[in-house]
Amino acid sequence: MPEFSVQITQPVAQINVASRQDCEVVEIDVARNDEADRQREMEHFDNVELTLKKIESQLTKTNEELSSIRNQVIEIVTQFAETLARTLFTKDIELVERRLNTSIEAGLSQFDPSSATVVWVNGTCLTSIQQQISNRDSEPIEICEDPLLLPGDCRIENGNDGIIARLENQLQSARNSVLLKFRESLHEC
Repeated sequence: MPEFSVQITQPVAQINVASRQDCEVVEIDVARNDEADRQREMEHFDNVELTLKKIESQLTKTNEELSSIRNQVIEIVTQFAETLARTLFTKDIELVERRLNTSIEAGLSQFDPSSATVVWVNGTCLTSIQQQISNRDSEPIEICEDPLLLPGDCRIENGNDGIIARLENQLQSARNSVLLKFRESLHEC
């Protein structure tokens, strides 16, 4: 059987192949699309494309709205957590004293223990801090009252250096850290 190839360059409606002994007869009818059919097909594709663009636009808008809502929810949740922490750390005397002790220990560790150190606290914490500081095996530390500090806040001075540990600063730092971690986790999704 002889080898041959066929290349079709127009739409084909029908291919008829008939065999007569050693010779093959091939009939090809080329489909004749009229211009109206082509125009309808183009309009259909244009309508599909327009619909897809509308869907894409709506999805983009919906995504932006969801992003805005997500950011509002994040803000509300962090404000609630901050308010809860502020309430706990200002009303529960045990937590106030624990936070104050932690702040004082962290602050004192940054200074030369052989230099004179003054720790300023709110009057409501003065007695408990004086007792705890007197139990330390270190250089003497003077404890003074500062009515401008909130319970649990402190100011530590050592020579010309000083540190102020305020609940508001600690909450803001924690808030920023939580927001950063949360936003990073959203970008990983």
